[in-house]
Amino acid sequence: MCNLLVVDDDPDIAYTFCEASADVSEIQCWPVHTIQEAKSALASERIGIVVLDMRLRGESGHDLASYVSANYPDIIIVAFTGYPDTIRSMELCRYIDDYIYKPISLAEISDRVITWMIAYNHKRRINVELARIREEYQEALASARRVRQRVAEILGEATYG
Repeated sequence: MCNLLVVDDDPDIAYTFCEASADVSEIQCWPVHTIQEAKSALASERIGIVVLDMRLRGESGHDLASYVSANYPDIIIVAFTGYPDTIRSMELCRYIDDYIYKPISLAEISDRVITWMIAYNHKRRINVELARIREEYQEALASARRVRQRVAEILGEATYG
């Protein structure tokens, strides 16, 4: 199961997005309208996909994309906007996995949600594997340091012995 968080200050758009996602049986959708509501949902629910309007009233979707990327690395972040120039920011592209432009059809939303679910599962597996590799690397590095220290001790003993 993969949960979807839709962050849009227009309640009609957020709810419509969730209705279109309801066609996908394994998805549960939470529509929220502010960054604070989004952060609360992220803290309390297991979210796999965040669809984020980039122009929220008085708030920046870019800030939330950065926050999600830094704190929830498995989550697929989708920028959602009616202003294509918003997506062209190189800095924003570091944080998002996909983007869509308004208006979008209900059928396309359903299709894209399935694709994002698959991407989320792959991203999660990749991050688990990367964490395992980092852990093995740290263990190998610690072992190499112990060997280097022991060699230095032996060479020191040989020099003074």
